[in-house]
Amino acid sequence: MQKKNLSLLGITTVAIVVKIFNYWTGNTLLHAAARSGKKETLKLLLAHGANPKAKNTEGKTPRETTSNQDIQALLKRHSDTK
Repeated sequence: MQKKNLSLLGITTVAIVVKIFNYWTGNTLLHAAARSGKKETLKLLLAHGANPKAKNTEGKTPRETTSNQDIQALLKRHSDTK
């Protein structure tokens, strides 16, 4: 698994795992954040190497699992640059 360190608010350092996925559904943390509308979480994951083109077992990317247009636009921008 790919781990990267980051500083949160300059107070503490934590390790974040950006390649976690659900074995049965294939959903990644990006899929979960997209479906939940967690824009800041998406930005954090993307900044630390999460793959916006990852597909779940249904063949859907995180962008295809949300109806939130802001989230879709954010994921599209990152998909176009990778």
